Amino acid sequence: MGERNKRTKLKKSMGPGSIWAVAVGSIIGWGCFIQGGLWTERAGGPLPLFLGFLAGGLLMIVVGYSYSYMIAKFPVAGGEFAYAYKGFGRTASYICGWMLSLGYLSIVALNATALPVLASYIFPGVFNRGYLYTIAGYDVYMGEVGLSLFFIILFGIMNYKGAKSVGNLQLAMVLIMCAAVVVSVIGVIATGHFDASNLQPAYGAEGKSLGSGFVSILALAPFLYVGFDCIPQAAEEYDFPPQKCKMLIISALIVGALIYGAMALVTDCVVPWQQVLTMTDANGTLVKWHTGAVLDLAMGKIGVCFVALAVCMGIFTGMNGFFMTSSRLLFGMARAKMLPSAFEKVHPEHKTPSICVGFTMIICCICPFFGREVIG
Repeated sequence: MGERNKRTKLKKSMGPGSIWAVAVGSIIGWGCFIQGGLWTERAGGPLPLFLGFLAGGLLMIVVGYSYSYMIAKFPVAGGEFAYAYKGFGRTASYICGWMLSLGYLSIVALNATALPVLASYIFPGVFNRGYLYTIAGYDVYMGEVGLSLFFIILFGIMNYKGAKSVGNLQLAMVLIMCAAVVVSVIGVIATGHFDASNLQPAYGAEGKSLGSGFVSILALAPFLYVGFDCIPQAAEEYDFPPQKCKMLIISALIVGALIYGAMALVTDCVVPWQQVLTMTDANGTLVKWHTGAVLDLAMGKIGVCFVALAVCMGIFTGMNGFFMTSSRLLFGMARAKMLPSAFEKVHPEHKTPSICVGFTMIICCICPFFGREVIG
């Protein structure tokens, strides 16, 4: 009976660099490198866009500071779920746990279904083979489904085999992404394509005032910066004092805000920002990937390669980070007897919540068959 009730624990194997990378990689999604032109139009100009990014990051730091206090008090798998369980009881924690689980799982699927969209920009016609059906106006192809499934299964296997190797991979991918962003910014400036006059009008376009444009971007902040909350989920696996996570969260949010701002600046400064959404390719077709087209204009194909690398890393780090987060949250819920006992089993060799990892992988593998519109 004593053995049956023994609390299962995860191995302390993740250093501060890995945890920081999980947060940054989860904060920066593919939209950072794709949506710049659309976000500027939404804001009515680059000034409210940048102010919205800045204010959103500062507001999230307040939340992140609170999270760091929570982690220091409850350094266990489950994060907010564990806090809700301790402070408000089973019902509140049950609701909290499932809302977070659905959110985290959907972000893994969102990133997985973004891969075919990116592939259609970089390798047009390569993966849209084997037409299956159309769902919500989106054509689903076996080639694109296969691409998404490959990376879901790949990250599933890696998370199954151990947290330390996953953390090291996450750190490497985040550093590559940051380097690609820096090269893109420096490249636009060094080639002489940066022109501040292209940022005019700074605000007020599309009939939006500075205030309304700012608020429209600020409203996106919780969605843009979601990811730093991955840090509490892996608290049980820290091989460092949990008190150190305060600076990890704050620095991750600062880096995230800088990357969002830098890529928006790159998108808006090479040509007048209001013309970005009307750019066409050699065939006269409207460009779908505005940031890629802008960097192609400024730096040629090498610029496209760097931003494509950044997008890939943004997608992969998001998938990897939320894969880890989802499985740890499910593990915490199972340990609280809110899921079948199989979910709290730890792999005897890899010391990972292997059943939770497998469950996450299976659920996410369903989504690509419904196409990109599965999230909507």
